[in-house]
Amino acid sequence: MEIALNKESSRKTPTLVAFRDGERHFASEAQTTALRYPQKAVGYLMQIIGRQFDDPQVQLFRKRFPYYDMLKDEERGTVLFKIDE
Repeated sequence: MEIALNKESSRKTPTLVAFRDGERHFASEAQTTALRYPQKAVGYLMQIIGRQFDDPQVQLFRKRFPYYDMLKDEERGTVLFKIDE
Protein backbone atom coordinates (compact mmCIF):
# COMPACT_ATOMS: atom_id res chain seq x y z
CA MET A 1 0.00 0.00 0.00
CA GLU A 2 1.25 3.46 -0.88
CA ILE A 3 0.08 6.78 0.54
CA ALA A 4 -0.66 9.53 -1.96
CA LEU A 5 0.58 12.89 -0.72
CA ASN A 6 -0.80 16.25 -1.77
CA LYS A 7 1.38 18.93 -3.37
CA GLU A 8 2.61 20.10 0.07
CA SER A 9 3.73 16.52 0.88
CA SER A 10 0.99 16.21 3.48
CA ARG A 11 -1.36 13.31 4.03
CA LYS A 12 -4.36 15.51 4.70
CA THR A 13 -5.79 18.31 2.60
CA PRO A 14 -8.02 20.86 4.36
CA THR A 15 -11.60 20.93 3.08
CA LEU A 16 -12.01 24.66 2.90
CA VAL A 17 -12.92 27.25 0.27
CA ALA A 18 -12.26 30.99 0.45
CA PHE A 19 -13.08 33.92 -1.80
CA ARG A 20 -10.85 36.97 -2.10
CA ASP A 21 -10.30 39.60 -4.79
CA GLY A 22 -12.71 37.83 -7.13
CA GLU A 23 -10.83 34.51 -6.93
CA ARG A 24 -11.61 31.15 -5.32
CA HIS A 25 -9.02 29.49 -3.14
CA PHE A 26 -9.11 25.86 -2.06
CA ALA A 27 -7.41 23.68 0.55
CA SER A 28 -4.13 25.12 1.88
CA GLU A 29 -4.50 28.39 -0.04
CA ALA A 30 -7.97 28.84 1.45
CA GLN A 31 -6.59 28.09 4.89
CA THR A 32 -4.06 30.90 4.50
CA THR A 33 -6.79 33.29 3.34
CA ALA A 34 -9.05 32.23 6.23
CA LEU A 35 -6.42 33.17 8.80
CA ARG A 36 -6.44 36.79 7.63
CA TYR A 37 -10.04 37.03 6.39
CA PRO A 38 -12.19 34.48 8.26
CA GLN A 39 -15.43 36.04 6.99
CA LYS A 40 -14.39 35.09 3.43
CA ALA A 41 -13.89 31.36 4.06
CA VAL A 42 -16.17 28.38 4.59
CA GLY A 43 -15.09 25.05 6.02
CA TYR A 44 -16.53 21.70 7.14
CA LEU A 45 -18.53 21.48 3.90
CA MET A 46 -18.37 17.69 3.56
CA GLN A 47 -21.21 17.45 6.08
CA ILE A 48 -23.69 19.34 3.90
CA ILE A 49 -22.63 18.98 0.26
CA GLY A 50 -25.58 17.88 -1.86
CA ARG A 51 -28.16 18.27 0.92
CA GLN A 52 -31.32 20.34 0.85
CA PHE A 53 -31.49 23.44 3.05
CA ASP A 54 -34.23 21.88 5.22
CA ASP A 55 -32.22 18.68 5.81
CA PRO A 56 -31.58 18.00 9.53
CA GLN A 57 -27.81 17.82 8.88
CA VAL A 58 -27.87 21.32 7.37
CA GLN A 59 -29.87 22.66 10.32
CA LEU A 60 -27.37 21.11 12.73
CA PHE A 61 -24.54 22.69 10.71
CA ARG A 62 -26.26 26.09 11.06
CA LYS A 63 -26.42 25.67 14.84
CA ARG A 64 -22.76 24.65 15.05
CA PHE A 65 -21.53 27.47 12.82
CA PRO A 66 -23.87 30.45 13.40
CA TYR A 67 -21.31 32.89 11.98
CA TYR A 68 -21.82 31.56 8.42
CA ASP A 69 -24.42 33.59 6.52
CA MET A 70 -26.47 30.78 4.95
CA LEU A 71 -29.47 31.21 2.68
CA LYS A 72 -31.85 28.87 0.92
CA ASP A 73 -31.70 28.76 -2.88
CA GLU A 74 -35.41 29.13 -3.64
CA GLU A 75 -35.11 27.49 -7.05
CA ARG A 76 -33.17 24.36 -6.05
CA GLY A 77 -33.76 24.21 -2.30
CA THR A 78 -30.04 23.89 -1.60
CA VAL A 79 -27.69 25.91 0.60
CA LEU A 80 -26.13 29.22 -0.43
CA PHE A 81 -23.36 30.95 1.50
CA LYS A 82 -23.28 34.73 1.41
CA ILE A 83 -19.69 35.95 1.27
CA ASP A 84 -19.02 39.69 1.23
CA GLU A 85 -16.56 40.65 -1.47
